Amino acid sequence: MEKARRFCVFRERCYHETLVKVKSWGIPYELVQKIMNQLQEEKFINDSRFAGVYARSKFNANQWGKIKIQAHLQALRISNQDIREALSQIDPEKYEAVAIKLAQKKSAALKPELDSYTRKAKITAYLLQKGFEMDIIKRINEYVK
Repeated sequence: MEKARRFCVFRERCYHETLVKVKSWGIPYELVQKIMNQLQEEKFINDSRFAGVYARSKFNANQWGKIKIQAHLQALRISNQDIREALSQIDPEKYEAVAIKLAQKKSAALKPELDSYTRKAKITAYLLQKGFEMDIIKRINEYVK
């Protein structure tokens, strides 16, 4: 139990991530369930809290878009409600400002002799890879040269 607590204290963890780790210790299934229940009761694990921290940190540090954040949270088996709540905490103005900044940075890195269609296609592909929504990308492509 103490080992599981230390694992959760190191950084915010979700239920699935913790379950996989505890199972990897070779503990019998009944004990694994007791440990997981205890961790939830003691609030070491909270998927809603985890989703919020994860979304904010991936957006702020890695400049990921909402689609990419959502996909990664779904891979960690976070509920859709918790994901929606976490993504709603991202400031829309800051979100669009980050997308514009990334598009401008990508545009500056491209060869100047590229035609506008190819330039926009490359910027679009880059922003899609970062997880931004197509409607935002279309608006941004109008600003970027």
